[in-house]
Amino acid sequence: MLTTFWTGSRYLGILEPSLFLDWGRSMADWYVRHDGKIYGPMQAEKLRHLANAGKITPETDVRLGMDGKWAKARNVKGLFSQVVTVPKPPKPPTPPPIVVDPVQTQIITPPRLERGHAPHAPSVNVHLPRRTSSLGVASLVLGIVAFLFCWVPLIGILTIPVAALGLLLGGIGLVVAFLRRGSGIGYPIAGGVVSGMALAIGVAQVGAISATVSAVDEAMQQQSRTNQEVVGSTSSASTNDWASARSPVRQGNAEVKVASVRSATVKLKDSIAGEFDSEKPYLVIELEVANVSQSKKINYRTWQGADFSFSRDFASLTDNFDNLYKRIDFGFSTRIVGQTEADAIYPGKSIRDTLIFEPPIDSIQYLDLELPASNFGGQGMLRLRIPNDMIQGEL
Repeated sequence: MLTTFWTGSRYLGILEPSLFLDWGRSMADWYVRHDGKIYGPMQAEKLRHLANAGKITPETDVRLGMDGKWAKARNVKGLFSQVVTVPKPPKPPTPPPIVVDPVQTQIITPPRLERGHAPHAPSVNVHLPRRTSSLGVASLVLGIVAFLFCWVPLIGILTIPVAALGLLLGGIGLVVAFLRRGSGIGYPIAGGVVSGMALAIGVAQVGAISATVSAVDEAMQQQSRTNQEVVGSTSSASTNDWASARSPVRQGNAEVKVASVRSATVKLKDSIAGEFDSEKPYLVIELEVANVSQSKKINYRTWQGADFSFSRDFASLTDNFDNLYKRIDFGFSTRIVGQTEADAIYPGKSIRDTLIFEPPIDSIQYLDLELPASNFGGQGMLRLRIPNDMIQGEL
């Protein structure tokens, strides 16, 4: 900046440009105006030094003396005649042309052109944008939806067609991606994998449900079978046959016999009132359960039914008209005299149990008594048909 060379300023007058014809002969002081500021006075040698240093340009305003007129520095004679100019760097020499020996020149095979490209036509490398696979995206969406719901019991079965469709779209999208040289191949691969996993889980769930239903059905069929043998008979009863109550039936080590069937009042026992008879008659069935084993004991529970049970442990009674008769319970604190709630039957021993039902109608021909074999550790049911003439007393 010019401020490093001159300090101070004062008012300068006007000098005609004609006075600048010979700046070196003038003994007067010179002034320079730069960025609205006036610098000086200075001698001619100082002005020339600033011009050579490039701090004064031909367009800079200068004047001679305090009263001189401002003019451009280019009008000052000889001020810029000795300014050193930096020469331009010479151009590098042009290399000589390469001369190719035609004998040693190799024949270059032109690149293979695509179909429809004319020979000697200019080639342009066009970078096409990578394509996405719409089939792959659809496969991925279906796979995700199926995978989220395939874990839900029963609802997971409904995801099988969704997952199968996603797997199909993923396969088609994979083929399309191969035809496009791998463009957008990630979506069909991801969609196919997720859809396949959801499909496998859904199929496995169907298999598990089918196995559970089969097991439950088998258990129900097993419970509905009699699995009983009629004592004294040469053939066992079939699955749904009813054995006559006139003969005992056997399953495993347990032998069950209908000891008596009568219509009568029931003898009851209470902790406060003691023993007393019921107010009206009921159908009383007395059973005898014997252990025919020589080494195993039997744990027995009454067929009257427990107060709380998670499986069927009670007897049922119907007639030839399909009327179902209700078991009679006399209250929590009242017990039936002669009834065995639970007991262990040792080998060669027997117990008696009493079942109470509401009275049947008068016109029956027989009563069917069904007893769960699980009450003595067996399987299925015992089915005994009680003819009308076995019922003692008046109905």
